[in-house]
Amino acid sequence: MLIHYIWLFVLLSSILIPLRATGQEVSSDSLKSFFDQKFKSDSRLISGDFYQVPSVRSATEHPFLDNPDWKRGYVVIGESRFDNLLLRYDIYSNLLVLNASEHTSAFLQVALRMDRVRGFTMGGRIFRQYPDGRTGADTRFCEVLSAGPLELLVMKSKRLMLPVSGSTGYVYETSSKWSLLVNDSLIPYQGKRTLFRLHPELKGPLKEFLRSSRGSGKRESDSNRARLVTYCNSLLPKEPALANAPAGHPVAASVLPSFSYRHYADSLKNISGLLISIADDNRNKDVVSGALNEENPSRPHPRFGTNTYEKNVQKVVAGNKNAGQNNRQSYLTGRITNKANGEPVIGAALYVKESGQGVISDGNGSFALPAQAGTTFNLTVSCLGMKDQLFLVDMLSSGILNIEMDSRLIDVKEVVVRSDQYNNIRGMQMGFQSVGIQEIKTIPMVMGERDILKIATLMPGVQTIGEGSAGFNVRGSSSDQNLFLINDIPVLNTGHLFGFFSAFNPDIVSGFNLYKSNFPVEFGGRLASVFDINTRKGNKKTFGARGSISPITGSILVEAPVVKEKVSVMVSARSTYSDWILNRLEDARVYNRHGSFYDLMSGVHIIGKNNSSWQLFGYYSSDRFSLSTTNEYKYQNTGASAIFNKRLKEKWSLKAAAVFSRYSNYQANRVQASRAFEHPFTVQSQELKASVTGYPAARHRVGFGGSVILHSLDHGILNPLGVESLLLPTDFGQESGLESALFAFDEFSVTDRFTLYTGLRYSHFTYLSGPDTTNRSYSGPEYRVSLNFMATENLSVKMSYNKMRQYLFMLSNTASISPTDRWKLADPSILPPVSDQFSLGLYKNFPKSSLETSAEVYYKIGQNSIDYRDGADLTFNPDIPSLLCQGNQRSYGAEFLLKKNAGRLTGWISYTWSRSFITINGSLPADQINLGQPYPANYDKPHSLNLVGNFRISRRISLSSNLVYSSGRPATYPTGYFYVNRMAVVNYSLRNEYRIPDYFRIDMAINLEGNLLKKKIAHGTWSFSVYNLTGRNNAYSVYFVNGMDRIRGYKLSIYGVPVYSISYNFKLGNYATD
Repeated sequence: MLIHYIWLFVLLSSILIPLRATGQEVSSDSLKSFFDQKFKSDSRLISGDFYQVPSVRSATEHPFLDNPDWKRGYVVIGESRFDNLLLRYDIYSNLLVLNASEHTSAFLQVALRMDRVRGFTMGGRIFRQYPDGRTGADTRFCEVLSAGPLELLVMKSKRLMLPVSGSTGYVYETSSKWSLLVNDSLIPYQGKRTLFRLHPELKGPLKEFLRSSRGSGKRESDSNRARLVTYCNSLLPKEPALANAPAGHPVAASVLPSFSYRHYADSLKNISGLLISIADDNRNKDVVSGALNEENPSRPHPRFGTNTYEKNVQKVVAGNKNAGQNNRQSYLTGRITNKANGEPVIGAALYVKESGQGVISDGNGSFALPAQAGTTFNLTVSCLGMKDQLFLVDMLSSGILNIEMDSRLIDVKEVVVRSDQYNNIRGMQMGFQSVGIQEIKTIPMVMGERDILKIATLMPGVQTIGEGSAGFNVRGSSSDQNLFLINDIPVLNTGHLFGFFSAFNPDIVSGFNLYKSNFPVEFGGRLASVFDINTRKGNKKTFGARGSISPITGSILVEAPVVKEKVSVMVSARSTYSDWILNRLEDARVYNRHGSFYDLMSGVHIIGKNNSSWQLFGYYSSDRFSLSTTNEYKYQNTGASAIFNKRLKEKWSLKAAAVFSRYSNYQANRVQASRAFEHPFTVQSQELKASVTGYPAARHRVGFGGSVILHSLDHGILNPLGVESLLLPTDFGQESGLESALFAFDEFSVTDRFTLYTGLRYSHFTYLSGPDTTNRSYSGPEYRVSLNFMATENLSVKMSYNKMRQYLFMLSNTASISPTDRWKLADPSILPPVSDQFSLGLYKNFPKSSLETSAEVYYKIGQNSIDYRDGADLTFNPDIPSLLCQGNQRSYGAEFLLKKNAGRLTGWISYTWSRSFITINGSLPADQINLGQPYPANYDKPHSLNLVGNFRISRRISLSSNLVYSSGRPATYPTGYFYVNRMAVVNYSLRNEYRIPDYFRIDMAINLEGNLLKKKIAHGTWSFSVYNLTGRNNAYSVYFVNGMDRIRGYKLSIYGVPVYSISYNFKLGNYATD
């Protein structure tokens, strides 16, 4: 029965005691007697409220400044000072709390009325009203860290953050607002840059002071900020004076040290009633100064006025008020970097609340935001995986704002404007997917690897023919129609071990962009998509390393600053050691198989002068695979790029690049000793390109540039292999071609809701090989047009049209990229493929639920599409044109995406319905396929459904899963056989008349994070994953064997059983520096 009364008491207490202290006057006899005795019946302290610590369910930490301990100090109310009080400051509720318990038998806490408090001290620290124009109960207080001509103020507040998985309850998050009070004007304080701007004549001494004080390693701490401002004050002219104390109070004089709050006392010499505690660096000496005057209230910054204060908003003054540019077009330019490692933040969204306009940071983290001079606006800077930054920008004239962003470690329920959401509604891109490092982390591993190409195949409109296939197919196109770039280096074979692993080490990847339509004009040379990969640029602040170990592969990445905050270097390596597994299998069919690969990547990133940067990057990958002793395959990718970025004045930026790439493969075939051969092949390209982008006016972006590529192909010599081979050497020849292009675009907002993008790329190709000197050039315009109509802030409709040309294509009689594939240039006999694509999309965001939705339809017409003649033999025939036919292709479909970006459960659902048909109807029967009738392309898969989910069980444990379903791809089956002169001849169906079985797979993984302490040196993560959880025998292909009485079909599966893997990922350095 007692426990029931206890529960009833708790319940009633929770109802009667409010979250914050409100409304109940302190008027008990015992408390009044205490105040009469201590404060001589001064009713101004008796008019406070009872205080109750905010009662938040399962809350951790506390709502107080620094810590909940009581500190001695005094309070000034009106013109009276009350000494020797026990105080603490609740910065969550904005209440100054008085402890009256030491003089009473009961524990009493009084929340003083903030509208009456003019100042107070706690533990020798000085607090004054924050001069932002707030009055009454909304008055907030800031700590004075340095006083003088430049008064350094810091105002701290706390807010409740929703509980995250694994935590014990709600947490309080502290935010700090730094300001300088200069001649009654409030200026946001951003460290040395603010002082350099205010007093350029002191730049030299201040820099010398900073150099001498770097040994502490805490340049951003409160004390060091105060030291810098105090030192600056000591250099400024001043007239020391001792303030007058009010009547009735004793005065104590003292000689003040240079690092003290002397100027704060001087600035208050006309204020009566307040005795302020002034201390030296050790804060151990009290000095009388002056008092407050109720008739001289603090004034707000004249430009900021009395706008409602918003937590975490940083106030910025951009430009020079003497520039005389009011109402003229100006630009806020700068660079966004990761605060932890100095790397540029790519794809960050800068959004202006008042105009609804914004820009995206480029590959160097740079941005140029147009704005009218003489205006003030709210700016939100956001990026996936980073904490949002909020600025109140006072735009005097064109100016520079460099932004450092912190990584976001926990998700909270809040309205977030992010870069991907910005592109989804306001951006011009259609068929566009951008994936960052945070989303890459949530995808289940396969054999201990997170494959970024597998992530792409989970997006709408992107499909693969099955396991063990390199590349993918986009909107009904072949795999060679995708342009893969890593730091501008084209990669022709994107898979290791026939596609089991991606050729891109996930440790070095910072994110990728996938374009399926409305291609930017700087991209060309492919018909279907552009897969643009960005890598890490190296840590410019501290040494860091990361890597992974699994039973199949191992990888390592090392990055470090060469010149701190200026030059960084990065090296990564990855390799497999799968032979030891293959050699231990008892199955004779795989006992003699060998497979291995490795890749190396390195980069140097240099921040130059005058807003410029250099990025040097090198890439090499190598594969070797053998099937018993009969077949051997080797292939390598090699590439290097040098990229230069520079901000030209305030409106324009330049990007220039020099690129080299090389792909080579080698095939040895010993299946038949009499026909054994070896055959090498090489593709090489050198490229120079440059582009300029600028903002001639607000909401108006233009750009232009050009590129030139020299292609060199060596088709190799097929040589006999072994003394028993009867083959003769066959030279497949060499060829080269020059591809060049000029491009320009214009993007502008016609109205606040309507934006138009027009672009033109004119490409030209010259075939430089062969005896024929006529008809060796191809050229033509490539149009890029898109429209965006914003019906509401979270709903838009987009349309686009683009035309593409492709001069380098792949020769393959398989549906995916393989080491035996050869590449070919357009020549006088083979026309370059051309495509026209029309797209229409509807995009809707639900910010409160962190949901994005999109629906797109497309229709694509292809000309000069290439396919093989029936019975073509690519291996031994060097006469390529005789093996090929060209015709038209028609592709169409619809794509749907539902994506959740925040919360414990994140992920997306995508569905694609698509069809792709080829028609090859030449004038001669030999130039026809399928009797000249349309037939499904090899990669035509009508239905595709993908579910991707990541559930964060706690801060350290997460569960991720994929569900993949797709229709089977087309296939040509034998339908019977007949006899000719007693010889059996197989009769085949029409081209791609049948389909292999549908594809279905479920993957699952659980990730265990190590200790998430921010300053921990090493962090580790275990990942346990299952690929193909149900063990379904998904058909990669179907092959047939001619039996005695009939033709029998067999299904070939790559993973016919669940594939279990475990991997350990480690990282040295700050956990948040991803």
